[in-house]
Amino acid sequence: MFTNDIVGSSLGQNGVRDPNSVRLFAVGPYFDETPQEAADRRTTGSENDSPARQLARYAKDVPDQAPTDMSVRIVYKRDRYLRGGDHIPFLDRRYPAARFTEVNEDHRHQHQNVRVEDGTQFGDLLDFVDFGYMTRVAKVNAATLAGLASAPGTMSGVRVHTGQLSVDTDLEWDPSPEADLAGYEIVYRDTIQPYGPTRSACPRTPCATSSRASRRTTTCSACAPSTPTATAARLRSPSRSNDLRRPAPRERRARYGPPMKS
Repeated sequence: MFTNDIVGSSLGQNGVRDPNSVRLFAVGPYFDETPQEAADRRTTGSENDSPARQLARYAKDVPDQAPTDMSVRIVYKRDRYLRGGDHIPFLDRRYPAARFTEVNEDHRHQHQNVRVEDGTQFGDLLDFVDFGYMTRVAKVNAATLAGLASAPGTMSGVRVHTGQLSVDTDLEWDPSPEADLAGYEIVYRDTIQPYGPTRSACPRTPCATSSRASRRTTTCSACAPSTPTATAARLRSPSRSNDLRRPAPRERRARYGPPMKS
């Protein structure tokens, strides 16, 4: 769930105008995490891998792929100080949710009775709305949702097999029932690039592995002749957790669907 709350102006009360940036607030662990979830988080150091932050990193990557003329600045908090938004009830029910907000706010034009004091106009009035800015924020939302809609479902039954201290991290998940799934892209936390070479067996035959740098899809030689019981990938990586946040779209020809017209 995305809430777009206070996204109407590119000019802040501080006098700074930034027409090409928007903030996206994303919380860390759920506030109602169980003792076992908290213990697992401390063990794996995965406090930054919450569903909300995975969603936010996906949205941040969109402007690099779609013509939105915007950059997304992730703020690793639930919301601004002493403030709240409509995404919070969704977070309380464990939906991945985040909040889009202007980079530079003007409190004089929010939640105010319309009035003039000492020559200063207060109130949320059309005179202070930057419709071009709102349009670009809407493009970020639309491109993000289009990418998510064209992607396969979230992995289920993800398991990490450590065994013994090693530079390898073995990941395994349940097979997907989707017939047109090309594969998943495993991305290291806080980056937008795939983390090194991976070998993945896809849920259905023929399976495919992808190279994001070349945008090519190739058949994986490790495929079994029939659908395997699980999909697996091995990452040669430092002993830190990896981020499975971004599913690869089904159609490799257009990562976020058809180009958006300005």
